Amino acid sequence: MKQSIVILAAGLVVVLALAAALGYWYGYGGRAARLAESTDPQQRRQAIRELRGKSNALALRVLRRLADDGDAGVAVQAVQALGEAGDGEALLAVLKAGPTGTVRGEAAAALGLCKGTDVDLLGKALRDDPAPEARAGAAKGLARLRDVASLKYLVDALKTDGDPRVLTLCLLAVQKTIVVRFRYDVNADANTRARQAAAIETMLRQKKLL
Repeated sequence: MKQSIVILAAGLVVVLALAAALGYWYGYGGRAARLAESTDPQQRRQAIRELRGKSNALALRVLRRLADDGDAGVAVQAVQALGEAGDGEALLAVLKAGPTGTVRGEAAAALGLCKGTDVDLLGKALRDDPAPEARAGAAKGLARLRDVASLKYLVDALKTDGDPRVLTLCLLAVQKTIVVRFRYDVNADANTRARQAAAIETMLRQKKLL
């Protein structure tokens, strides 16, 4: 009888240990890592949902890989999760070499929430990236930084960029950075926009912000 009780107790200990290990594996991201290997994009999206809020090495490694996923929706969600985890290094890599403008834009916007983000990196993305989605994301990131050093990039974009969404976000970024409203019509012709941007630039120079 005693022997049976000992065996049962030992068995219970093993079961509890296995349950604890399984719970740790699941919570750490082990199941998500397996889902991330699936050929089904829905499974890979599920992996991202399970990894949101996690910043351990396994979670970040999986999210970094999914940020380069061939499915744009998967890649965007992975970048958003990296932003929530504050993985600035990974976001910077995506900004520089992300597969699509939308993905690069998500990375740029998320970098605006990360400590130590270099204004010049987002400013150069706003100036140089050929995809309007990426430039819009860079403008959003600069708005989040609220750093006066971004004003030169934002004003230059108001003078030269032709995409209404990018222009709208640049205008909002300027206004958010210095808490001043300006007259600027993103739907006006190029010459009118250039004159309005020049007026904004003059005002900022008078205030010694440029």
